[in-house]
Amino acid sequence: MLITLRNISVRAGDRICLRHVNWTLHRDEQWAIVGPNGSGKSQLAKLIAGESVPARGEIEYHFGLEDSQGVPEDEVEYVSLESHRALAELVSEYHQARWESFEGEDCPTVRAFLNDRPCARANCRTELTALIRRLDMDALLDRRLIHLSNGETRKVLLTKALVARPRLLIVDDPYAGLDVHSRLALRKILGELMRHEVALLLVSRTLDELPEGVTHLLYLDKGRIAAMGPKERLLKDRALARRITRGSRATTTGVRLRLDRHPEPKEKPDVLVRIRDASVAYDGVNILHGINWTIRAGEHWALLGPNGSGKSTLLSLILADNPQAYATDIELFGSPKGSGESIWEIKEQIGWVAPEMQIFYDGDSTCLQVVCSGFFDSIGLYQRCSPHQYATARRWLHDFGLEKVTDAPFHSVSEGQQRMALIARALVKNPLMLILDEPCAGLDEAHRRALLDFVNAIGVQMNTTILFVTHHEDEIPPCITHALRLRKGRVARRGLLRR
Repeated sequence: MLITLRNISVRAGDRICLRHVNWTLHRDEQWAIVGPNGSGKSQLAKLIAGESVPARGEIEYHFGLEDSQGVPEDEVEYVSLESHRALAELVSEYHQARWESFEGEDCPTVRAFLNDRPCARANCRTELTALIRRLDMDALLDRRLIHLSNGETRKVLLTKALVARPRLLIVDDPYAGLDVHSRLALRKILGELMRHEVALLLVSRTLDELPEGVTHLLYLDKGRIAAMGPKERLLKDRALARRITRGSRATTTGVRLRLDRHPEPKEKPDVLVRIRDASVAYDGVNILHGINWTIRAGEHWALLGPNGSGKSTLLSLILADNPQAYATDIELFGSPKGSGESIWEIKEQIGWVAPEMQIFYDGDSTCLQVVCSGFFDSIGLYQRCSPHQYATARRWLHDFGLEKVTDAPFHSVSEGQQRMALIARALVKNPLMLILDEPCAGLDEAHRRALLDFVNAIGVQMNTTILFVTHHEDEIPPCITHALRLRKGRVARRGLLRR
């Protein structure tokens, strides 16, 4: 045996999110936890990783000569949204700090971060070098952690956990934020790791990308174990396999997305964004090189490119978060940048969803407060809302099936529910432009389909321009008309979307 859970119940805020979990992990088994959004997958992983404590029951670790009810030091590594959040809090106090040239001077580089833990294995340095190469991270080594994109940060956290060779490696949503090459490389690395006596516990929203070495599945539904056992046996049950892989209609019965309940944005100018010869550099490293891009009314764009291609930096120019925009020829919503408009006047026109936003919300914000903060374009609610604004925010939460967690702490709900609340935040002010950066990250298959249908309806029916950023090109909604593809900070392709 490796770990034993006996009659475990877990509380998140004032809700019981896991009930009566009994489960034993054996040393020769490789497990994946699957289930719909809000089923308790991440809460179970956090509990095993020692990031939370059960409200009831006990967990026992069988790692050494004596069993322990505490997580054995250096035996368990955990990579998740929470570990990303902890790193972000360590290196920066606010999201925009990433773009400030005077921030991050004391922040460690990727090289220093990866080498700050001694390793006793003789081939540790060789393994680290190989992981860096396989995950295409050589160009990141001298970059400061504060300047990394979401996907780049995820690769750094994964590399540090992988090279540690723990007895148990827990990875929640292992491919979040990774481009196609990195997903394929990581899948192969995880498969190899399982053959070297490392127990793996993956939290996944899809079975498609699980390494072949995964032997067992634990299927959670509504906070309870609905099925568990050898993967091959469970997937022979066609009805169960369909629920695990595709979800069921019941999964999204709470989602009632109705555009007719929400007013259209005001009329917009013929040109929303015009960027001419934009270049951005940090610490002498060029991130963008001579970017030219125009977004016109009636167009919906996909922004594509591998990790490190410059997508986040380009978005920071449009979102008015990057001070280097003032030294660049940019026109936003009919006005040249620096012509007297404030950052907040620009942000007023844009609804935005991104993984980084999910990371920087504090733990005390409720889901309602998160949605309400969209009226003020702040990460956190620092102003009093009007009764009309509260009613509008509650209507969006209702439309996304989140009314039961309206007053729940944002960090206590599932990652998928957090993502849906952030999408409601982006829509709450009826923006002229909707920027969706990896909007499906953290969503199960049923909610992913529902969201993409909704995004497509916005593009077809409303006067809102959509900018859709993704590493999964099969997610691009039919309404998207154009694509800009970046590679190494340069435009690799721009124009009509080829399907």
